[in-house]
Amino acid sequence: MITCSVCGIVNSELDTICVSCKSFLQARVDALNLFETIWGLIESPRATLRKIVLARHKNYAVVLGLVSGLTVFFDIAWMKQLGDRFGELVSLVGMGIVLGPILGVVALALVSLMLRLLSKFWRGKATKKNMFAATAYAFVPLAIAAVFVIPLELATFGIDFFGTNPPPALIKPLEYYLILGLKSVLWIWMAFLLIEAMMAANAFESKRRLPVASCVLGVMGILITAIRFA
Repeated sequence: MITCSVCGIVNSELDTICVSCKSFLQARVDALNLFETIWGLIESPRATLRKIVLARHKNYAVVLGLVSGLTVFFDIAWMKQLGDRFGELVSLVGMGIVLGPILGVVALALVSLMLRLLSKFWRGKATKKNMFAATAYAFVPLAIAAVFVIPLELATFGIDFFGTNPPPALIKPLEYYLILGLKSVLWIWMAFLLIEAMMAANAFESKRRLPVASCVLGVMGILITAIRFA
């Protein structure tokens, strides 16, 4: 919440002008700097996500969805053990390049929609545009995985990472569990950012953090379970 220095009225943290006296409260950036914003998500996630919500132009949101889709695709391929169905890595990678970005944008739109609908239970004020942008930047850990971790797993294991004959844990156990550990950390970071994104987009107070966290983890659990047993 922001208290107006002129009239003392308490405003929402997303207000730029006081609702009472119309005094200036805070500035809005015109556009977002991608790398500066990513660093901000590490250094000060809540403040950075609020900056994203307040920005006039939510640039890079769709790009992050497209890149994140590569991680979504290859993680699904690992969960569904698609390596047993593909004879060559080239075929799987080709499918990932084609379907991954589409899958990423669909996942981004679906998650942002679900979080926005759930936020209405607590009278959330998130607009479609703000929730979509905040969710997109919460997908940054998946984009990082797509750039650094996915190439590592493909180079280290090839098609064997996604199969069971033989299991990748038996081929190179240290490398396998190291990669799984890195990806687990990135997925946990994404879950944390999604919580902060939902808080920032709706200007929720701290007391809403627990129910918001429950919503985010519930949505992620539902989607992962649906994919696992599809």
